[in-house]
Amino acid sequence: MKKVFLILAIVISFLSASGQTQVSNFLQSGVDDAETLLSAYFEPYAEGFGTSLNAGWYNSAKVHNTLGFDLTLTISASIIPDVDKTFDINALALQKFELADPTDHFAPTIAGENSLGPQLVYNELNPITSTPVEIASFESPKGTGFGYLPVPMLKAAVGLPLGTEIMGRYAPSMTFLDDYEFSLWGIGVKHDLKQYLPFLKRLPVFHISAMGAYTDFRTTAVQNLQPFGNPLILTTIPFDNQELGFSAKGLTGSLLISANLPVICFYGGIGFSNTVTSLELTGNYPLSTIETDPLSQHFGQVVLRDQDVLTDPIDIEIESNDGMRYSAGIRIKLALLTIHADYTYGEYHVASVGIGLSFR
Repeated sequence: MKKVFLILAIVISFLSASGQTQVSNFLQSGVDDAETLLSAYFEPYAEGFGTSLNAGWYNSAKVHNTLGFDLTLTISASIIPDVDKTFDINALALQKFELADPTDHFAPTIAGENSLGPQLVYNELNPITSTPVEIASFESPKGTGFGYLPVPMLKAAVGLPLGTEIMGRYAPSMTFLDDYEFSLWGIGVKHDLKQYLPFLKRLPVFHISAMGAYTDFRTTAVQNLQPFGNPLILTTIPFDNQELGFSAKGLTGSLLISANLPVICFYGGIGFSNTVTSLELTGNYPLSTIETDPLSQHFGQVVLRDQDVLTDPIDIEIESNDGMRYSAGIRIKLALLTIHADYTYGEYHVASVGIGLSFR
């Protein structure tokens, strides 16, 4: 199971980069700029991951008979539009960070090119000399180079009385690559609508149903942001408890229709997708500054004090509403074995392929 879900590390692995390119360096000018930059950088994967998370719930409108079941592995890949692979730093109205080169202001998002973006600097005036002193400087993080966000999902379903089918997803809390941990669960229901439409009962090939589902995904990754440059350390607060938490909650619903022939099934759906994605940085993070108190023995020096340590500084929530989604697909059934593929049109398109075992 760990190997199946290892691909989910793509969502958080970009945060493990070493040196001054790690994303947590956004904190070096304070919380406001960090949240602004993180939101712009991460939003394509927040929406793409949520879109993929809400896919893979069905490959037919037909509902299982009572105690019928299926076990299906589906990989759904959302497609990140080119327009979401870069962002304009000038459009963010940052409070402290500035561009080292004002003409170089387009940076890769997490879905962008695997190359560093523009240089960002944060200067403060020395109160003694009135000259700028560099407090922090780094290049905006690389993108992953992946314009597709594949998410594997293992789904089980069982038929209940009254034309109802209950579906579930589950992965217990797992730790992998030492620094990453994740858990996942989801539940859905599909209900046969054909039973309420007498004229369709004469057409055994055609099926129509309604489906709704919810998925909850959580993961954490260890961070390691140390003081930039060489400030005078005036604090004993440790920085070894840094962690990033990422969670996504997906809700989807669709009206499904299919034509189930003996070997082949054509299916489609129309519905909605909504995801709420959260990004949190917890722990202690150092924030160097210039001592401006003329009564301090460190007046004019770059220092790191107790009050310059940020605790649990970032809590970002991104809500993605993909609007109406339209899907079409095909499934082949050979005895108990099923193979399917479909494509969903929405703000972020999604391609899905899967294989499973199904007994009606």
